[in-house]
Amino acid sequence: GQVSGTTTLPGGTVVISGKVQLSELNNYQGRLKSVTGGQGTYSIEFSHYDPAPPQVQQQIMAEHKSAHVEEE
Repeated sequence: GQVSGTTTLPGGTVVISGKVQLSELNNYQGRLKSVTGGQGTYSIEFSHYDPAPPQVQQQIMAEHKSAHVEEE
């Protein structure tokens, strides 16, 4: 991901803003709780779509072709 900024709130709370691929958020809640002693929270909102990397595109196409052949 990319951190775009931080803000310190009264009481010492720090808000970190950034962008990260949704696929990178697997088990994020658990990891966040672990590194913040159970105090961390997060929220997400959709930003934009990006094209899948070429190797991911090839993997998806191969899986689609394999599933299509099995149906015939």
